[in-house]
Amino acid sequence: MNPIAVAFLRATTEGGTELHVSGRAEPLRVTGAPADVARALENAAPTPPDPTLSLLA
Repeated sequence: MNPIAVAFLRATTEGGTELHVSGRAEPLRVTGAPADVARALENAAPTPPDPTLSLLA
């Protein structure tokens, strides 16, 4: 795995989530609880490429 950034989630008082990403001064503010945001980020992760196709490329 080659991470491009480090991120952490923090709940807001309004019921949303702040997404803090390394290298960014201001957090991204999104709606939803931190657990829901984390689940959405995990589900959005790309699947690893087929190693056979990587060898052919």
